[in-house]
Amino acid sequence: MFVKKAYRVKELNIAQDLLESLIDYCRQNNITDIYLGTVDILKAACRFYERNAFVKIDMQELPSYFPRMKADNTFYHLNLNVPSL
Repeated sequence: MFVKKAYRVKELNIAQDLLESLIDYCRQNNITDIYLGTVDILKAACRFYERNAFVKIDMQELPSYFPRMKADNTFYHLNLNVPSL
């Protein structure tokens, strides 16, 4: 997911709202696992995912159907069956 830089201000909460919408959709549709890829130089993105209970995983742990982008070198997983913090 990408949010235009001008809209990444905390007051708008766009990234958080988008992520929460995705998680709600997954829960409503019995999707239990969310995987994502990013690049390690996007430190704020990595912190955002970790703050939202995503766990960093090795590329080898991705499911075979995961559509990996060439630039991605950091991967995260969120299991929705695990209670939230």
